Amino acid sequence: MRLNGAVKAVTIVSIPFFNVNSFQLNNPGATDTLEALMAYINGFSPNAREILLRFKMEETCKKLQEKGMLYEVCHRFSTFDCKLV
Repeated sequence: MRLNGAVKAVTIVSIPFFNVNSFQLNNPGATDTLEALMAYINGFSPNAREILLRFKMEETCKKLQEKGMLYEVCHRFSTFDCKLV
């Protein structure tokens, strides 16, 4: 999470995690959504990235991209109000 250009670590259940990528789910890019989303996932701290990998995020995103649905799914998820802090 970025705050005034700096990386802000978020702590949930006493385990801090962060993301150094500027990707925003509400603006994923219609032409390079998969590439942007993968860079976003790879920008997470190792502990958070491990969780995403266990949920097979990359494989799921690739399948959605192949079906032409990744952009729409990202856009719809961006409308959820799920504040972490």
